[in-house]
Amino acid sequence: MIHADNRPQLKALIVDGQNNHSVWPKGTVMMKRYLEETGLFTVDVARTKYTWQGAQHFEDYPIEGLGETKATPKPIPISRRTFPDTTS
Repeated sequence: MIHADNRPQLKALIVDGQNNHSVWPKGTVMMKRYLEETGLFTVDVARTKYTWQGAQHFEDYPIEGLGETKATPKPIPISRRTFPDTTS
């Protein structure tokens, strides 16, 4: 696509799927829309296949063409995991 002043649009890629805030799907939709509204960008979004926060917002903030993302339980930090004793 060509911008109104005959310059080609820049291609932008937003990679999402994880954040420490559960409303990250909204932020992705907002960034995509803002960039496209300038007329300077075409925007693609790539999302992780698995996510542990934000899945409850996928229907509220859809992005056409994204594959399915599956919700998983929040990961447990290694420092808090218990492992079997293999020293004996």
